[in-house]
Amino acid sequence: NNFDSQSTLINYFESNFVSYTADSASSQPAGTDLSQFPADFFATNPPDDVATYAYDAAITLGIAACEYLSAGHTFDSSFSVDEYYNKIKDTSFSSVSGNVEFDETGS
Repeated sequence: NNFDSQSTLINYFESNFVSYTADSASSQPAGTDLSQFPADFFATNPPDDVATYAYDAAITLGIAACEYLSAGHTFDSSFSVDEYYNKIKDTSFSSVSGNVEFDETGS
């Protein structure tokens, strides 16, 4: 494959690895083409709280991991729980649930 442009790469990735069709675990009927949902889909179909907070948790851990690595730490035998926890507490971002940020206790 020749990925000479971003659109070529995106098309390849989407056609080979991404499914926009609802399966039996989806809240939409199985077989629904999810790529056709309008941009404001979530304005009238809000995600449930569990999915929203699970997304926030995953993004928080990912951002904190990137910050942890950027600070020169590693996820090997020298891993520091305290330093990683500090990166989690320092994380803030805007999400579907609102602004995600933590106070001095990590709440």
